[in-house]
Amino acid sequence: STRYMSTFLWLPPPPAAEGMSAKELHMNIDHLKEFAHLANTLNFSTTAQHFYVSTSVISRHIASLEDELGFKLFDRGNGHVKLTKAGEMFVQDARVILHDYDNAIERLSVLNSGIESIVRVGYLHEAARPFIARFVRYIKSNYPKIAVVFRGMKFSELYSALDEHRVDLNFMLDMYPYGHHDYHSELIYEEQLYVVVNKENPLAGQADGVTLKDLVGQNLLLPNDLAYPGLADYIRSVVSHEPALKTDKTYVDLETLYLEVEISNFVGFSSGFNRPIYGDRVAFLLLKDVETKIDICAFWRDSLEGSVLKACEEAIGVCRKNIHPWAPGHMGATGKTLTQMLDEK
Repeated sequence: STRYMSTFLWLPPPPAAEGMSAKELHMNIDHLKEFAHLANTLNFSTTAQHFYVSTSVISRHIASLEDELGFKLFDRGNGHVKLTKAGEMFVQDARVILHDYDNAIERLSVLNSGIESIVRVGYLHEAARPFIARFVRYIKSNYPKIAVVFRGMKFSELYSALDEHRVDLNFMLDMYPYGHHDYHSELIYEEQLYVVVNKENPLAGQADGVTLKDLVGQNLLLPNDLAYPGLADYIRSVVSHEPALKTDKTYVDLETLYLEVEISNFVGFSSGFNRPIYGDRVAFLLLKDVETKIDICAFWRDSLEGSVLKACEEAIGVCRKNIHPWAPGHMGATGKTLTQMLDEK
């Protein structure tokens, strides 16, 4: 949950225009957080729910911020909310301020533990487990003065977390729907999407895999567009190769996907790396006639730099070498693929 603390920032007065007197700004950090969130959602109700307050409180705080800055930040009318030119400019600086503030608080929290630097890492809940464990162990063993703070998020939150400077480094699918020209990235491993079905479904007996034509007549469950930006479009493009397939329902989280497949006989698509977690509940089947490989990458912004960036790049490189034998379709030291090894368990 989001905690509410009244914290103020002092900002030096801006240069005064001729005939005007400059004033000092005593900005409430919580108001700034609300503004940054509202700039992302453009929805007062959604932002109010996020901070566990009423919409009138958010409106009052935004009005206070606008009054202090001397600029209108949002245009509100006819049921629509959009940033003004001043709002578009200020939100970039606000995110930097919030990033620096969060960094300062986290650095102070570990001041007495000998830690010199902190790297905040975002990852998808229930995903990237093999890599994350190796990454943390490497950093702790080789760079003990760097603390790794992990933040598990929903799929859609990973992208906004980078944009809003709430994390320094993300491990996620290379499917950012708006491109990632503002980010640096490095491939970690290649992912394979599988068809997941109820174990009582006749398709579950096809150990060598299924085709899209085999899925005709099945109840397909696809990711929600808002919850899984990029991934939803990708899976729809896979399904589109078979015009007879129909999709009537979507899911917003992994647990819902597996629950619907397990109890309602829906058919979905999921990562092969989830087999050790959910393989006792549903059957994972290779899709034979369409390529479903996607890249899992590390993404970071220019704010991740110096010795911390060097440590992270080194850890990513070492861990990538260790994890490749476990990548779906990759022949490891045993001469067997991940699928073959999991089938033997």
